[in-house]
Amino acid sequence: MKLYVLENDLLKVTFLDVGASIYSFSVKALDNRNIVLTTKDKNIYKEPPKNAYFGATVGRVGGRIANGEFIIDGKKYQAVQNEKVTNSLHGGFESYAAKLFEVVEEKEDYITFRYVSRDGEGGYPGELELYVKYTLLDNCLALDYEARTTKKTLVNIINHSYFNLNGKGDILKHKVSADVEAVFALDDKQINLLPLKVRKGDTFDLSTGKKLEKMVFAKEVNVPPMGGVDHLLVTPKRKLTLEGEDLRLIVLSDYPAVQIYSTNYPPEVTLLEGTKVIKYGGLAIEPADIVCGQNGEFKNLELCPGEVYKRRIKYIVELL
Repeated sequence: MKLYVLENDLLKVTFLDVGASIYSFSVKALDNRNIVLTTKDKNIYKEPPKNAYFGATVGRVGGRIANGEFIIDGKKYQAVQNEKVTNSLHGGFESYAAKLFEVVEEKEDYITFRYVSRDGEGGYPGELELYVKYTLLDNCLALDYEARTTKKTLVNIINHSYFNLNGKGDILKHKVSADVEAVFALDDKQINLLPLKVRKGDTFDLSTGKKLEKMVFAKEVNVPPMGGVDHLLVTPKRKLTLEGEDLRLIVLSDYPAVQIYSTNYPPEVTLLEGTKVIKYGGLAIEPADIVCGQNGEFKNLELCPGEVYKRRIKYIVELL
């Protein structure tokens, strides 16, 4: 396992080759405050469920697939089930979060990781070659995914960083802003069922900004098994803004949706600064494609041989 660094006058971001993970994300003007949750013991990144996928590249399909079952061209496939007995979550036990990526290019302002997922890995057809490129641009970290497959398969590569812009405590007073068109209704195993249109005044109406606690403790949200926010939001402007006490994070992407998770069940790990993860200690912001299969089909996630999967995320940091 090796640590890599990109640094400029404003930011210092470190990465691990395991999971091509964002390990730390520091703002120099704020005494090098780390604004992501980081496990002190790097070896825990080899077993991502233990640290709830901190900063990791997640795939082959980020999100939950009911019973791990999906259909491509009439053929049924079985993904590995690794959550709530039946779900396949974030690629199952073969998640890319635990895989060792190779560094294929490293320059002063960018680094590119590569991983080749074998045909059948995690239950998914086709050999998938994935590139993960991080580029540091002034007050912005850009993240680019590019993938190709040898057989028609499903792909939804996401990053699973947890943000706490204050660098400590909980994130309940953080303000979240986004143009949310719909939020997905969930069953008792947190499988996306159908999109519910968001209207003015709804819990997930974030058009004028809303403190996270207003969502976390909403009666329709804080119910078992969730205990807080863990929802897929359809965001047509493909932008979400998070504000802490003195810092703003703008997340832009070309994904149609974003999953947000308020660390409702904190992993029992020690953070870089020596403290334990607390409940609601970070907000996972995961730009994603929509994982909602009808009759086991996920047409929007299909990637065919000869096609190139491309996605981009930009994390922009602004001082307040």
